[in-house]
Amino acid sequence: MATYIDLDSSYRNRATYPNPADYIVEDNQVKDWIREPRQVTAMSNRPGNKVIEFMQTVEIEGFTMPYTAITYTDATGTVINTHTADLQRIYVDIHTVRYNDLRLIQTIDDKLNKARFVLLQDKIQRDSADQPFLIQYRTHRMDQAMRFSRNEPIKFSVMQERGFVINIADNGQAPDPTKQIWVNLSIKPYYRDAEYSNHGLGLTQF
Repeated sequence: MATYIDLDSSYRNRATYPNPADYIVEDNQVKDWIREPRQVTAMSNRPGNKVIEFMQTVEIEGFTMPYTAITYTDATGTVINTHTADLQRIYVDIHTVRYNDLRLIQTIDDKLNKARFVLLQDKIQRDSADQPFLIQYRTHRMDQAMRFSRNEPIKFSVMQERGFVINIADNGQAPDPTKQIWVNLSIKPYYRDAEYSNHGLGLTQF
C-alpha cells in the first residue's frame, strides 16, 4: 500500500546544493515519478479531489549519515566545528516545497518548528579495516500526517539538537561517497483520524 521514496544525496544538484545535509530534489529529478500509487476506479465519486492533494502518512524507514566532521552556524553567527558521531539525536525536515506544514513537532520555545522527525543514533558501522565510516539513525515508530505530493520538488535538511542545519563538506568534481546521506521514506494515504477531511475518502478508493 505504501509508496517508497529513496533519496541519496549523491544525486542532488551539487552545483546548486553543495551540502548533502541541505538540498532540494528538483522538478526535473521527479518528473518520472508516478503521481498516485495505483488507480482502482474509473469514475471517482469525488472527482474534484486528487489523491496527491490529501493528507499523507510519512515515515522514515531508514537513515544513514557519514562518520565525518561537520560544521554549523549558531544564532550568533559563530561557526561551530563538531562531528556526526557527537550528534546523539538529529532533527530532519523533509517536505514537498509547495506544502510546508510547520510545527509538526512541538518543542519548548518553538526551537524546532521546521523539524518533521526526531532520530536517535543507533549504531556506528565499520569498514573491512575496522574503521568507522557510517552512522545509522532510527525513529521510534514515528510517523507524520502531512500534505506530501508524490511528484513535486522535495526539501531535505538535517539539523542538530538546537535546530541549526549541519554542513558536510563534499568537495571535488564528483560526490565523495564517504560524505553522503541516505534516507528512505514510506508514503501512505492518511485515513485514521476523523479530524482530517480526507478520512471520508475511504479505503475502497485505494
